Amino acid sequence: MPYILIQATRDGLDAPRKAELIRRATQMMADVLDKDPATTFVVVDEVEADNWGIGGHPVSAWRAERAASADASLGAPGRPPEPREADRAALTAAMQDYFDGLYRSDSARLRQVLHPRALYATASGGELLTRGMDEYWPVIDARPSPASKGEPREDRIVSIEWIGPVTALVRAECTVRPRRFVDLLTWLKIDGRWWIVSKVFHYDERPA
Repeated sequence: MPYILIQATRDGLDAPRKAELIRRATQMMADVLDKDPATTFVVVDEVEADNWGIGGHPVSAWRAERAASADASLGAPGRPPEPREADRAALTAAMQDYFDGLYRSDSARLRQVLHPRALYATASGGELLTRGMDEYWPVIDARPSPASKGEPREDRIVSIEWIGPVTALVRAECTVRPRRFVDLLTWLKIDGRWWIVSKVFHYDERPA
């Protein structure tokens, strides 16, 4: 009977986000440890920012200092800007949707992060292969999911490079057997939302 305690500062933690935290934490226990969601308990404990410290300062003061540093870095030549905390959190959450969609062969979930005009490209098969999203969705829908075959999850974010306030490059790795993928994902923040606009990848065949 797993018990998960999530502690987070109160600001920005509205009811929909709490529900999503509970859903994802429960699903993580099911995916990683095969725990029954019906007996998994999740508690979201809200903490006032002034009651939480980091680096020797209350979170509220720490955030203000980081925000000021990020604003200053935007004008520094040759130095990539520091991301806003909200952007880092949003992009990390969107990457989880991306991994979840691949693990479950869930095109509906992938549509939440892959822009309708995104580019899909690889040359690992010996020649250039490109697809539009209308061509990619049937491939996803027809592929037996790793989840349905009981395969362990193997996905991670290797790095995030912040190119600008609305542009990021993510290197990620995941496995959809028998292939191991390295993805280079270009993200753009469009109308306040992060989207993958380019999915360029390499894969290696793994022995069964």
